[in-house]
Amino acid sequence: MQNKHEEYLLKVDEYVINDLITRQRESPLPHKSIRYKFFKGRVDSQKAKSFIFQKTAMMPAIYDNGTHHLTNQKLTVNMLNEISHSKDVWKLLANKVVASEDLIHPTFKA
Repeated sequence: MQNKHEEYLLKVDEYVINDLITRQRESPLPHKSIRYKFFKGRVDSQKAKSFIFQKTAMMPAIYDNGTHHLTNQKLTVNMLNEISHSKDVWKLLANKVVASEDLIHPTFKA
């Protein structure tokens, strides 16, 4: 899979692909939070939002003056491939989320 990643999914963080493969064992269309990182100054935030909605049917949250868009979406390798071929997409990253109960009752290891 590493060779295919390097050949076809250059803009996709390796963690996203590995996590997707693991999740697909449990569900054919797993949900995943994905952070889209666009080239600064080269992206129209509205066009980026429309592009993501068209590809995923999910409306993204927008951060950092329109350079980062975040969705929680169903995901496939084919979808990653399509999205990563956009000339304005710089990188597709995993959005690592901390469980909310950890924030309420944090534990510390000595």
